[in-house]
Amino acid sequence: MNKSDVLKCLPRLSSHDRLEIFSFLCTFEEEKNLFVGSVPTVEEKQLLDRELEAYQKDLDDGVPWNEVMVSLLKK
Repeated sequence: MNKSDVLKCLPRLSSHDRLEIFSFLCTFEEEKNLFVGSVPTVEEKQLLDRELEAYQKDLDDGVPWNEVMVSLLKK
């Protein structure tokens, strides 16, 4: 099975199966050290810190994870 075949099959899988595949890929990437050098830049870290601070001030001012995922999958 090649990459094109895999990509065609993914939408037909259940969300549970896709999540299992995603978890496997993340673990695989970590084990292979493919995330080396992927730490946030200074600017990204500052942005993340500002967003976290804003969220901690108002915990209700956010979007549930499932809504974020739906939004990302639409792109």
